[in-house]
Amino acid sequence: MTDSTTLLHEENPISLRSAFVSDDGYFVTFQLLPRWLSTDVPGPRDYGKSDSTYLYRRRRPLLSRMMLSPLGSTQQQLFRWSLPSGRRRGFWDWIGHLGYRRICISLEDDVRVIEFIHPPQLRLLWAEPGHSVALFLDGEPWAFIHKEKNHGYSKGVLKPTVGNTWDQELYERTFNGG
Repeated sequence: MTDSTTLLHEENPISLRSAFVSDDGYFVTFQLLPRWLSTDVPGPRDYGKSDSTYLYRRRRPLLSRMMLSPLGSTQQQLFRWSLPSGRRRGFWDWIGHLGYRRICISLEDDVRVIEFIHPPQLRLLWAEPGHSVALFLDGEPWAFIHKEKNHGYSKGVLKPTVGNTWDQELYERTFNGG
């Protein structure tokens, strides 16, 4: 896998928070960075973690999923399996490794697979004063990150094991004033 590519980057002029869409070659993610990571402007710092959600993933053959790292390049470092030098893998090491791989594959199955003929059109919509942001994928509201909830919601997340599924009511309240 290659390094992560930024598909979209935009900074809100009021909150000075930055929103990114990144593609690691397998997963496409949406992230909102805290102010202190986005700028060197003096002032109060928001030391909260960055908020993110999965948008979608690309299809990969099952054999490839079993043989290679189960996740994209940005997550590969977390999933390397190594033993101390000189130690041979025993039966329980193999069983544990296979179980671990199966868990990773089942988690990745909880992110929607999307294949595009043409690159998708991405657009952001910021809620006042710029601490919540929604992402439109080909004109459809697809994901958003809410300021008070400290996490994102996405139509690409199929089960809450890897993030939050879409919340239409919260989206309407936040971005449409409903």
